[in-house]
Amino acid sequence: MYRTLSLILLIIFLGACARQTEPSPNLPQDPTQPLFTGADLQRAKPAKELKREWVQGTELDLEIKESEKAYEGTVSPSDLSPQAVLAGASGYVVYTRNSGSTWQIWKHDQATDAKTLVFSDTLSIDSVGINVTGNTVAASIFNSATNSNDVYVMDLTLATTFNLSNSTASETHVSVSALAGYTLGYIVWEGDNAGVRAPYVCAYFLNGNCSTTILSNALAQVQPSISSNGAYVTFVRELANGDDQVHLYNLATNTSINVYGTASELEHPSVSDDGLNVMYLRHDPTNEVVRVKNLATGITTNELVLALPRIVDHPHLTADGLFMTYGLENTATHQVATVARDLTTNVEATGASNSTQTHAGTYWQKPIISGSRIYVDKDATTGLSNGRSWVNAFIKLQDALNFLKTNPTLGITEVWVAAGVYYPDEGIFQTNNSEAASFNLVNNVAIYGGFAGTEML
Repeated sequence: MYRTLSLILLIIFLGACARQTEPSPNLPQDPTQPLFTGADLQRAKPAKELKREWVQGTELDLEIKESEKAYEGTVSPSDLSPQAVLAGASGYVVYTRNSGSTWQIWKHDQATDAKTLVFSDTLSIDSVGINVTGNTVAASIFNSATNSNDVYVMDLTLATTFNLSNSTASETHVSVSALAGYTLGYIVWEGDNAGVRAPYVCAYFLNGNCSTTILSNALAQVQPSISSNGAYVTFVRELANGDDQVHLYNLATNTSINVYGTASELEHPSVSDDGLNVMYLRHDPTNEVVRVKNLATGITTNELVLALPRIVDHPHLTADGLFMTYGLENTATHQVATVARDLTTNVEATGASNSTQTHAGTYWQKPIISGSRIYVDKDATTGLSNGRSWVNAFIKLQDALNFLKTNPTLGITEVWVAAGVYYPDEGIFQTNNSEAASFNLVNNVAIYGGFAGTEML
């Protein structure tokens, strides 16, 4: 009996010692102290790659219609470090800050105006992304061991870092889908594919496992960005004649569409969670132009037009397609400040610009507000096509159904459809006049029709 009691006490003692010596997450309370440094990256665990697939998208040209400029002129640059949030905005903005030899990653909570210093070191940063819950940051950071940029995942809750690439070829232009870091989600970056730049799509798990798909093509496909719901990837395809194209890739169907093509240089595309709004930066001979194309209406708006030599850097569109962030050069200091703006009202967040540091690499994750109903009206061609009201109704029924499939957590149970004729072969990623097309209905969602398009709740 005494031997059994002693053994039990010994086990309890050893268990207590193990708990006391187990390292705890290093999450400093001081917002000026970084959660991660270069030393943490050196200790980062290599991600285990499970599978690699090679896929080729098909092209479907979309009609391009130009609208009047929505916004043009000089704006007051803002620094997200001391600024106030935009009214009605939420989600997390992540951006880089550089003051000579020091590079930092900051997270800004748009709802509370709280700032967190995520990373600080002398290692240069190419790009950053954050998931919709604000607890997972991915970044392309220089690795002196490989003399190239690697993709790192930083879990802010568990204080854990993974190296997803660890390659001698640089991986750049990182973005993150909503779920990455806790359950299956996606992290996307630009990497090397047998000497050709291509999008890498990593299905990422909490334990660092990474199942990677390369969107391969004989042409370079650069600067990828993934929607926060993990449904779509946008990238710039560089043609052999020097022209650029913005492409939108559907991960579920392995098909792509050519959103826009031009002889001008295109950069930094991003897409809303409904797949219907694509933003990109176009470098014209005399202007920097940030544009948003509504794929449902075919209308392209110039959201920001600035005369060179001013710089617009890393514009990014939110999940709902209503807000954007971008870096903007201050003409007096020539520093780049991070700006947040409401695309509907053109209102920007206000704040003092930091004249000694450059802020860039913006990325904003803002979740779509949940609801119980969306609307479809074939005649709502002047709205936002987001389904939130009759004025902003989806134009194509198939696009509304696709939105429900790619956003299953919004709690939508009803679709109200205005009176009219709707065809299953009409919509984004649909083949016009296809006899094989059919409406892709969604489980547990009721569809009601015959409305005048003005009914109030």
